Amino acid sequence: MKTTQLIRLISIINSLFIIPACSAQNPSESLLEDILEDLSVNNDIDNSVNTLNWENELEELSNRLQEPVNLNTATREQLEQFPFLSAIQIEHLLAYIYIHGQMKTIYELQLIEDMDRQTIQHLLPFVCIK
Repeated sequence: MKTTQLIRLISIINSLFIIPACSAQNPSESLLEDILEDLSVNNDIDNSVNTLNWENELEELSNRLQEPVNLNTATREQLEQFPFLSAIQIEHLLAYIYIHGQMKTIYELQLIEDMDRQTIQHLLPFVCIK
């Protein structure tokens, strides 16, 4: 009797984990949409004028999902391709790597001046540490 109840409980718990995963949309598509929506809300940009720019940004970010940028070897030009990084954040990131040497973990992004939590969350899927 207890074994049957235990098996039922386990199957209920398993179904709770499976159902949300099945109903979620493609994670990379959702991620890109969230980032671009956040950028468009936070920037006073006329969307009709910059539609082509947003399409280019979306294409570039899609490529970065497939081939993440190694932060330890990234150039200023590579970092400037991320629309959510400001010039000062890029400068501080490059300075941090120059002063402290190559990053050991992605968690070191928290130590970089002017690098806020939201920016780090946007950046994480597109970069790696090697």
